Amino acid sequence: MIRSAIVFAVLITSLTRLFADQPVDETVPALTIQTLYHPKERFKYVESPTPLTRWITSQDGSSLLLVRREKGWMQIDPQAKRSDDIESETLWPGTDILVSQITSLGDIDERKARDIVSGWLMSDRSLDRALLTIGGSIAIAGFEQKPEWITRQSSTWNDATLSPDGQQIAFVQDHDLYVMSIENGRLTRLTDDGSPNRLNGRLDWVYQEEVYGRGNFKAFWWSEDSRSIAFLRIDTSKVLSFTITTSNGPRGGTVVERYPKAGDPNPSAELWVATFGQSSDDSVSLKPVFMPSINDADDDSLIVRVGWRPGTNEVVFAHASRVQDELTLWRYDVSGNSPPTAIVKESSQQWLEVLGLPHWLPSGDFLWLSDLPSGRRRVWRISEDGSRRVPLTPENFDVRELVAIDRDKMIGWVTGDLGRGTVGQHLYQISLVAATTGDETLHQVTSDLPWHAVSLSDDHRWIVDRASSLTVPTVMSLAALESIQVPEPVAPMRLHSETLRFPGNPIDPVWASVKTPDGLELPGYVFPPIGYGSSITKQAGDPQKFPVLIEVYGGPLAPTVRDSWSSTRYLFHQFLAAEGIGVMVVDNRSSGGRGLADAWSIHRRVGELETNDMVAATEWLKSQPWVDSDRIGIRGWSFGGFLALHAMTHSKAFAVGVAGGSVTDWQNYDSIYTERFMGLPSDNQAGYASTSPLRAASQLHGRVLLLHGEVDDNVHLSNTLQMAEALQNAGKMFDMMIYPGSAHGIRFGMPTYHLMATTWEFLKRELK
Repeated sequence: MIRSAIVFAVLITSLTRLFADQPVDETVPALTIQTLYHPKERFKYVESPTPLTRWITSQDGSSLLLVRREKGWMQIDPQAKRSDDIESETLWPGTDILVSQITSLGDIDERKARDIVSGWLMSDRSLDRALLTIGGSIAIAGFEQKPEWITRQSSTWNDATLSPDGQQIAFVQDHDLYVMSIENGRLTRLTDDGSPNRLNGRLDWVYQEEVYGRGNFKAFWWSEDSRSIAFLRIDTSKVLSFTITTSNGPRGGTVVERYPKAGDPNPSAELWVATFGQSSDDSVSLKPVFMPSINDADDDSLIVRVGWRPGTNEVVFAHASRVQDELTLWRYDVSGNSPPTAIVKESSQQWLEVLGLPHWLPSGDFLWLSDLPSGRRRVWRISEDGSRRVPLTPENFDVRELVAIDRDKMIGWVTGDLGRGTVGQHLYQISLVAATTGDETLHQVTSDLPWHAVSLSDDHRWIVDRASSLTVPTVMSLAALESIQVPEPVAPMRLHSETLRFPGNPIDPVWASVKTPDGLELPGYVFPPIGYGSSITKQAGDPQKFPVLIEVYGGPLAPTVRDSWSSTRYLFHQFLAAEGIGVMVVDNRSSGGRGLADAWSIHRRVGELETNDMVAATEWLKSQPWVDSDRIGIRGWSFGGFLALHAMTHSKAFAVGVAGGSVTDWQNYDSIYTERFMGLPSDNQAGYASTSPLRAASQLHGRVLLLHGEVDDNVHLSNTLQMAEALQNAGKMFDMMIYPGSAHGIRFGMPTYHLMATTWEFLKRELK
């Protein structure tokens, strides 16, 4: 059963019409590549970007909202202020207290101290007590902590992390794990076998990139009582190396990294627990929790999540098979001698997504996100021993995130969009009380605009909502979450609205639904060219035809068709349309479909069905009276670059393509990502061969521009260079630009401007 409760009053209805008939502002320059991307000449078309916020708890236990304004961090008491008047915001006094603490350390002036405190507030670190990295030093400070330097030489400390009781610091140094007492500076070494190929408490490249999140190399976790640390020990000795060359200086340089490609040996991971502080002799107890050699697992299987069950001595961890078609959730009592106990076992004929650790309830039951059995992501309530499993959300609703739970009221909040799937995002309230299957209830909390990014207060009484649409910049509001319990909605308080300054009237996008030959509906939208009109349903008799560029990413479960504000991306699409090139953004079945239920269809043949879907999009475009069927292009980066190349080598639908940071053959990419979708090369030789743009270079149809960063450590430059060689050998003409010193993302300064200018010059010449 689905029920809606409209919590937000009609605060922003007028905003949806804000830009419909605005007068021309002659002070706003026309959209150009220079005004959009040049670091010195760019114009601020979007003024007053949405400020950062942070929830804190006041001394009386109530929630306060901090908002970062130009004059500093302001505080808002949600209970005291319920109108649409932000003038009553007051400067938060905590800033000055923390700044005073930082300056008392010495050698830090007030301006630098304010920058340090602002960075602190923008993180998730506690304000009562936190570690602060200041240059090459580490200090500790906070409302409940006397400020002091911990070390003035922290350059070799990795991932310094404060214990829950605030008395100890754990860190990795030279591949070994250490704990230091803050009180007396005593250092305890927890491991002593670290080496460049044996990493204790530290992730290797592929684990951080594909399992625990890009940029996160930390692989240890404090217990709640601060007496134990669970950590991964990763052996990379069998992982093959890849050498990245740089063009700096007269002799250049190299960077060598351990990088397992599809089919290569993976790093071997073990889970250990170190217990310490139990006696006065600084002894350390090390226990293996999960080792492939003793737990009947392959050496290259994966430990994909680790944590602690609150209020217990239990480590909870998830383990996956190499190709990620099996996933097991385990728990292990570190105070006993029994082996780990499996509480959830899942398997799929295709692959499984890693969706986090359990959320535990007072009864011992836990909440678990799962795509099984149907491929639609749901929240499940599972008994402590794993024997009973009941869904809490309906099967036709894909849960995007379990945002928060209230264990006292037994309610939770999730995001998703019941009506529009991947295109929109709302906040919904769910009951955590196990219901009869088929009677799962959703209460929609947010309303009005179609996309909502939300932040709940710690007491679950208030919400900061950042709402937007494809054409309406972000509006940030504060509202009472509890108003879902009362008959009448409570008016929210508007905190901020971004302002779009546009040279004239923007071109209205038109939403599209592309039907594939096998009956699927693909979401998309189109910016028609300004020379045609504001609606693609008008002027059907106009003989003038226009080119179209399809913008795509297309990776599994990674939609780009979203009814949300995208700022510069939106403006770039307006620029192209104003220059006479229509723009279409469309998701294929694996990126914009019904969760894994649709994504699983690409298993072992990544690129094939996605290209078919892009071809279906071109057929939809060709049915529009204003589209020139011979001038349709495609542009993408990373997976989108792969898809652009695949579409141009496996179809004749595109006259032009721009492919940046592209995988050109799946055997060139890392093992964990690739094998999830393609399986092992030894088990799927035909699939790897048939989906390779590199091996189909001689079939290239149309003109392509290849772009890549020289020191890309994710998708190696060799992908593009191999493609260039294959095209040369096939006698195919193409364009190429390499960006020295740039990595996978070329996002800043002159390289970004040059990339976009190069792209535009190519499109003008080949498509327009």
